[in-house]
Amino acid sequence: MRVVLGWIALAIFLLGIGALLLGAVTGLLPADFFDEAANVWAVAVVLGGALGLFLVLSSGLSASPRPRPFIFDRGEARRGRLEIGAGSIDFNVSAHAPDMVEILAGGQAAGGHLPRFNADGGAAAIQFPTRPLPIFGVDLSEVTLTPNVPWAVEVRTSLGDLDIDLFHLIVPSVEVRGALGDIHLITPTAGVTAASLTTWLGDARIEVPTGVAVRINARPSKFAEIKVDEKRWPRLDDGSWVSPDYTTAPHRLTLNLKTTFGNISVS
Repeated sequence: MRVVLGWIALAIFLLGIGALLLGAVTGLLPADFFDEAANVWAVAVVLGGALGLFLVLSSGLSASPRPRPFIFDRGEARRGRLEIGAGSIDFNVSAHAPDMVEILAGGQAAGGHLPRFNADGGAAAIQFPTRPLPIFGVDLSEVTLTPNVPWAVEVRTSLGDLDIDLFHLIVPSVEVRGALGDIHLITPTAGVTAASLTTWLGDARIEVPTGVAVRINARPSKFAEIKVDEKRWPRLDDGSWVSPDYTTAPHRLTLNLKTTFGNISVS
């Protein structure tokens, strides 16, 4: 898991800094390498790094609740809504087989917390509860959705990687917001979709199926880069990328992108 590896790297970095400080105060480095305050800071940094590395390496052995499976019947639902508002989670979203007509959604929920389900008339909503932000480690949740009803998808996470495959789904609207972590989004192959993706720190990769006309609006910061396949979508004077047949195509995607640190690629 990339997030956990990042914490391991941080712990090793702290251990290295602490070793330098100890070297200065024990004479292994020149006496004036650091001032006398290094005595305190050296011990603090080494202990902090060692503790962090221990917690990371032992996190896989912790007694955290096992993922719990869930299945929601379709019933009379004619449309669905998926809401993921998590402090920390790795999440996979995809479609299940069309012949599973009686099942609205299924999967496994990390941390032992099952999603909430509400059906009101022809509308069904699935909401994953907000999870607290951990010091180390991110759990994985998975959900598969029926392709037999249209979906509204809203995903917001503070920490974790997202893999969202909407290829076989009808999704009129999708909103993805990630603070820390990478995002992989495959957009629907049919229908008209309005999508927005916002990242703060992390890379995002967006795949658009062949045959879908696209309009891409982007707002990158000066610390970020957005790469678009301009052979498929020429860039206009206003800075957007638009398919030549965007206004007439039956299958269309409007994509709004915003990033602060990191790269977004669309292909």
